[in-house]
Amino acid sequence: MLSFKKHILQYCFILIGCLFFTETSWAQSVGRFTENLEFVLITANGNASPALEAGGELVFSVTVRNAGTVPFQNCELHVTTIDPYVTFHDSTESFDYIAPGNQYALNNCASCQISPDIPDGRVITFAFLITNDIESAIAYRSYRVQACSLSVVGYEIRDNGNYNSLVNAGETDTLLFTLHNDDNRELQNLVFSLECDQPGIQVVSAPMTKDSLWGDETFPFRAVIRAGSPFADGTTFDVRIQVTRQDSQVPIGSYIVPIVGVANCEDFSDGIYPPMMYGDSVWTDWCIDSLSAHSGLYSLRSGAISHSDTSEVNMPVTVNHSHYVSFAFRTSTENNYDWLYFFIDGVQKGRWSGANDWTEISFAVQPGTHTLTWQYTKDYSVSTGSDCVWIDDICLSNYNEGYPSLAITPDSIGVSLDDGGSSVFTRTLHFTNESDIYLIFDTELQDEQHNPVGWVEVATPNGSVNAHQSRDVALNFNINGYFSGSYKALLQVSVPELDTIYRIPIVLDNRVSVEDPRPTGALPVTVFPNPTQGLVTLESGLAQLESVTIRDLSGRTLKTIPCEGLSHSVNLSDFAPGLYLLQVRFQNGKTSTLKVVKQ
Repeated sequence: MLSFKKHILQYCFILIGCLFFTETSWAQSVGRFTENLEFVLITANGNASPALEAGGELVFSVTVRNAGTVPFQNCELHVTTIDPYVTFHDSTESFDYIAPGNQYALNNCASCQISPDIPDGRVITFAFLITNDIESAIAYRSYRVQACSLSVVGYEIRDNGNYNSLVNAGETDTLLFTLHNDDNRELQNLVFSLECDQPGIQVVSAPMTKDSLWGDETFPFRAVIRAGSPFADGTTFDVRIQVTRQDSQVPIGSYIVPIVGVANCEDFSDGIYPPMMYGDSVWTDWCIDSLSAHSGLYSLRSGAISHSDTSEVNMPVTVNHSHYVSFAFRTSTENNYDWLYFFIDGVQKGRWSGANDWTEISFAVQPGTHTLTWQYTKDYSVSTGSDCVWIDDICLSNYNEGYPSLAITPDSIGVSLDDGGSSVFTRTLHFTNESDIYLIFDTELQDEQHNPVGWVEVATPNGSVNAHQSRDVALNFNINGYFSGSYKALLQVSVPELDTIYRIPIVLDNRVSVEDPRPTGALPVTVFPNPTQGLVTLESGLAQLESVTIRDLSGRTLKTIPCEGLSHSVNLSDFAPGLYLLQVRFQNGKTSTLKVVKQ
């Protein structure tokens, strides 16, 4: 029978490369290293998938099964993660024996604390390693942290330029966001700031602070932006609200908000004459009317005019793509003599007279800047009805004649890495909006068991794409410390205007080799005491020592110490409690690797 020490060293070193392997479900048996030792169930705080909150504590329970025909003795469980925001109180549990066919439940076998400063949405992956005198097994469980439960429930543009509730080139505007604390917890010492990568848009206001935000409380966050000449009017763009604590630069919340650049309708709902509309004279201008409206409370009514006179109102519009303009009208005039006319760039498109209740009508408008004109003209005699006309709900089309469409290329991501490949890299998805309107998208990235994924993330989890334009969305990969093998994930992209969810499969074939845990010609070396409070001694009976390298279970090198002679003492007092690997190099070039538990 192989020695207990040999197998502990073998499988702990393999753990360097496979700490975050997530190909199999956390609740299923893991057969990567054995077919006989299985993880039956892993729970945290008594739940299979608990809500993981910043500042909270996790207590793990694990059930394993011996599916073989021989007993496992000298069993030991180690739970670990390389995440710097996690501190373990207890990470090791010993259980001496599992009979063939039996299960063993380790209740409350490990516990850890999550830092209150952890970023919102961060994915933490835990590795569960069981060793014994024959076989070993590894399982993995990932969680997504909720640092704060803020949501953006609305925004408005305080337009300081054209007063059209849009951001236009050459003006400075105030964005007013309404944020809501969806949780019952109080959030303290918050800092709110705005970021924007849109060319031509500059954030000119300082961050805002909030000492306390109670549960279910709203907060008005104001930010001032300046639009330069590179910014194209009518463009939808994304801003990011970053939420940090006053004593930290780490974001506890990050929220992308698409700022819509197209005002689809003017419904006069605020009861104020729109500043961008203008008439032909002081006495014949159209005015706000509260007595008749197509929708809401207000409409625009023609001015009071005499016979052979005209009341005119003009509205400039800029469209980037083929649209139509629609509006509702009502007339109460002398039939066939007193007319409501509608013009686009001085070209008459229609006219109406007589007693007509509210009616909707639309006309095509091509890309460019246009002037829409409504005229009420009276002939030389006779007045009938109210002797005026009304317009309401002036809209530019917000959809095309066909079905809105978003094309995503490529439709799948496949990556194959060998020893020469980088462990940190990016792949790009190309989003093309084939519609006449802007589209807002949201993404969700999960593995095959619908758990969070730690080895790839979406750089822009939500955002917008302007009409007939494209944008790139980056997928950032990081497989540092991952064992060679195949990894799978599914990226789902949803768009509110569409009934379809785009599904982009992601497959990573990682062929980067892992150092052999049993190097050829390894020399015997002992380490004691183990476990240790700090100081350990290495002894070799055959070859002179040259150095010892201390690594954590992710494979990161923490410290290298030069040695000489047949024995050397290493001080681990400065290291946190946990499991460490000591790689001993001899002067003849050979190496050996040992496991040490720091208490």
